[in-house]
Amino acid sequence: MTIDSNYKRVLDKRGTTMVLKRSGTSNLTLKGYLRTASPNVLVGELSQSTREVVFGTTELDNAAWPVPIRKGDKVVIFSKTYTIQHVEEVSVADDVVRYNIFVRG
Repeated sequence: MTIDSNYKRVLDKRGTTMVLKRSGTSNLTLKGYLRTASPNVLVGELSQSTREVVFGTTELDNAAWPVPIRKGDKVVIFSKTYTIQHVEEVSVADDVVRYNIFVRG
């Protein structure tokens, strides 16, 4: 089992359903986590009102959604829309296994 498949299994079981949106592109429903951004990452454009969303890569890969996720894309969680401010790709052995996405909204 790969790191990505392990991560997907955890998200499927415990993640929150979210919708990733980009103008001119079909919406993508996927599972992720929403949490308060850690103070050690709140620099530059990121502030205390910034939240962190974590996505795996499986749904994005399977849906042919136009990666990379980028600043200005939207995430809808519990009917609340957040705007993506910053994206970090987390890689293991040169493969992206998850995205840490910082949002405001």
